[in-house]
Amino acid sequence: MNLRLLQSYWFFYLVVKEGSFTKAASVASMCQPPLSMHIKKLEDSLGVKLFERSNKKAVLTKEGRAIFPVVEKFLAKTEIFFDQVQANLDGMEKKITFGSFAWLLQLFIAPMLNELKSVDPRKRYDFIEIESIDLVSQLQDFKIDVGYAYAEPFERADIAAVPIAQIENKVVVPKNHFLAEFDRIHLEQLSRLDCICLPSDVSPQLFSFMKQLSAQYHFNIVSRTDIRNFYNQVAFVESQHAFAIVATPACDLISKNLKAIPIVNTPCLTLVRMTREDVSQRLRNRLKEREEAHIRKIPGIRTMSGTD
Repeated sequence: MNLRLLQSYWFFYLVVKEGSFTKAASVASMCQPPLSMHIKKLEDSLGVKLFERSNKKAVLTKEGRAIFPVVEKFLAKTEIFFDQVQANLDGMEKKITFGSFAWLLQLFIAPMLNELKSVDPRKRYDFIEIESIDLVSQLQDFKIDVGYAYAEPFERADIAAVPIAQIENKVVVPKNHFLAEFDRIHLEQLSRLDCICLPSDVSPQLFSFMKQLSAQYHFNIVSRTDIRNFYNQVAFVESQHAFAIVATPACDLISKNLKAIPIVNTPCLTLVRMTREDVSQRLRNRLKEREEAHIRKIPGIRTMSGTD
């Protein structure tokens, strides 16, 4: 293994991310010529040209595009390595990072992790907001270790998806909307009305769920590329005088100008926990216990055993 080339791979990564040799050199706190020499050395070693150079930006060649995902994934693993080295020096365990959508982080994941930290301060936990569609790739790239999303359970060689709960839903409308007069809603009442929905490139399972409901109950799906999370969604509901079908627990976070109305025979979405194969069974068992305990505290979520 040619360890001398590792730094050159890092410079290659920086040039791609920054879009130019000049910006990459600035990030690396060095002059451009030495950085260019590293890239040239890497190209000579591989026997290919990695960039089409120009005065304005560095554009990857076909060969450069082919190796970049591998380099990016490797560097993500090196970050984990350095993090673990420092953690061991500090007497801490490896950090476990969780990823999910906005309201679940606030109401479910953050309280659960605070409890886990209090039980054993040596263990380190963190969380980030991600779009559901990116969850699997974030796991594969070692950017998160555990993720939660709406999905169907599945098993694959590197990732396990385990159902943990059923999420009930409510209809959210502005308080001056005619539906706000009702204390309960039948989905048939939504016919021909506009429903604000997260797009399929954010949460494909949720979008598919809404499309099925719209086909059955004849309401209109309104989906925009700038609706990226629950908070964007309910803001558009208020501004567009429309409605949204929103997870019941998240309704505690809506504006005072909106009303959340229970749905008769509410449709439910399956929430799954996804983990990589390297996440220990011990941690998975610990999460299962904590998940069930916290699910019982949140109205509108049912554990898979049926206990509220």
